[in-house]
Amino acid sequence: MEFSKAMAVFIADWRKEAGACNGSAECLERSARQLRGALTPHS
Repeated sequence: MEFSKAMAVFIADWRKEAGACNGSAECLERSARQLRGALTPHS
């Protein structure tokens, strides 16, 4: 349950950051890399 809450907060925060990109392709790509990195399991 705690993981689900943390993930929801993380995604909400990421969404705000991506929204602040105002359509900038570089900013959106950087934001997408950050999200993918956070969601990819680390071995």
